[in-house]
Amino acid sequence: MDVILKHQPDEMAIEEVFYSKNVKSAIRIGEGRGIVFLCAASAHIPITEYAATVIKKAVVGNGSAQKEQVQEMVKIILDLPEIPEPRDASD
Repeated sequence: MDVILKHQPDEMAIEEVFYSKNVKSAIRIGEGRGIVFLCAASAHIPITEYAATVIKKAVVGNGSAQKEQVQEMVKIILDLPEIPEPRDASD
């Protein structure tokens, strides 16, 4: 909720669910998604799901962009002093 309070977004986006063979990973991803949806609903913020390739194309201009490219563009777009950490933070 701190991020929502700090940035006060009008809407939120989340990556669509993808197939995972690893049950533990799938459960953790589901838990994380649930928290995001709960926070968005609590703040009355609409949330939309997008495929990873759509998000990468919108942020980097290339649907096949590498994680490092996405990180750099998130840094630039949000005017951050450094690349978000941990590595998955820009996702």
